[in-house]
Amino acid sequence: MDEGLRLHLALCKVAERLAGVMEGARLERRDGYVLMTFPTLPIPSFNGVWPEDDSAAGALRDTITEIEATGIGAGVLARSGKMPAVEEAARVLGLTAAERIPGMVVNAGDLDRPATTELEVVRVPGEIYHYRYGTGEGADDLLDRICRERGA
Repeated sequence: MDEGLRLHLALCKVAERLAGVMEGARLERRDGYVLMTFPTLPIPSFNGVWPEDDSAAGALRDTITEIEATGIGAGVLARSGKMPAVEEAARVLGLTAAERIPGMVVNAGDLDRPATTELEVVRVPGEIYHYRYGTGEGADDLLDRICRERGA
């Protein structure tokens, strides 16, 4: 599997989780592509078609029309140079602006072990909300208080 496809699949997984928690969002895996709409994120990249391969070209017109019928501007997020039929179908539909989206793909084996094992990550529900919206505590005071409350 090439890195572009790995990144595409990872982005689809993230979008699927996001769709599960955002109001009005919709993500459907269809034959050869993913249709998604995020009405609260009116950005074409989040409202449109994410093709998996060139087989999505034939469905592009109807799918874009379906999305635009909801009043959302639609887009197509295709892997550059991997889907010439999809890119041509998008151009025919008037989707002519193209933007590159940089990404990085790594395997767990590509990462180095951390130099220290003393790091602990804990969830602190509500604390940051209070810090940002009205307790008047500075960040250092807030962290000191959290540590004291947790016995650290």
